[in-house]
Amino acid sequence: MRQPLVDAVIAGKTVRLRLDFGAHAPIVLTPAAAERLALASDSRPGTKEEPDRGTLLTRVGRKTVRIPWSRETVTVEGVTQPLAVLTPPAYAPGIGDGSIRPSALPCGTVRLEQRPAGARDAETVMRVVEDGTFDGLPVKAMAGKQDIQVEVSPWRRETIGTAATGGVLVTLLGGSLTGPVVETPVVYGVTRPARRLVLDRPWQVAGVAVPALMMRVSDWEGDHAVPPDADLEADLIQVAKRRNPQRSFRLIHLGADVLAGCASFEWRRAGNLLAVRCPAP
Repeated sequence: MRQPLVDAVIAGKTVRLRLDFGAHAPIVLTPAAAERLALASDSRPGTKEEPDRGTLLTRVGRKTVRIPWSRETVTVEGVTQPLAVLTPPAYAPGIGDGSIRPSALPCGTVRLEQRPAGARDAETVMRVVEDGTFDGLPVKAMAGKQDIQVEVSPWRRETIGTAATGGVLVTLLGGSLTGPVVETPVVYGVTRPARRLVLDRPWQVAGVAVPALMMRVSDWEGDHAVPPDADLEADLIQVAKRRNPQRSFRLIHLGADVLAGCASFEWRRAGNLLAVRCPAP
């Protein structure tokens, strides 16, 4: 599917931003775009005031990252508003100058259509969890008695989840790790080591079935059971290094591997809702 681009004016210059339901800030710019707009400077066209700016300090698993941000005057479709603009040093969406999330657009409803809706499609409507400026459009889903934060990311190639998420799903549905450890994109251009987790039974969530996911194996948190390793011989003993337990963070980013068959994704400002229309199970 063609990725839609939105024209916006930031710091007096035009940029083209990919509409991204998985963006983790109102606007995320590539390093090249940030340099072209001179966002590191203290001056902006048409004003003597210095922009509000700071550094986002966040953790992606066990990796701490620092990302510059500034509050910029942004114009889209003739509507001007102040928005937080994040400039990760390794961000590369592959198209345009960056990304804009649906809630940053001056619209009551934003729909991303992959194909015409059919008679077999069913709509799943979920309330977005408002966690702050530098988050995507997360919703909460239950896996047994455990809640998991779910983000819909149609441009992401593969579904990826935290190790705690993998532990919860394996406890509920069964499954095992398989294949090599590979560096997998997570967020802000940051990659983390992950392995493929194949579930014995698919997890039904957000209107789609998740039969497998990439699990961030180096970011183990909490006290959930480690999924078994399908590539180990039955009589081989595996010893894992003990670490102090951290707060269990259960998060999964749904990617194109499970979302490609859906008809549309829609964000509704009224009620802050996310609607996904996919084939009924």
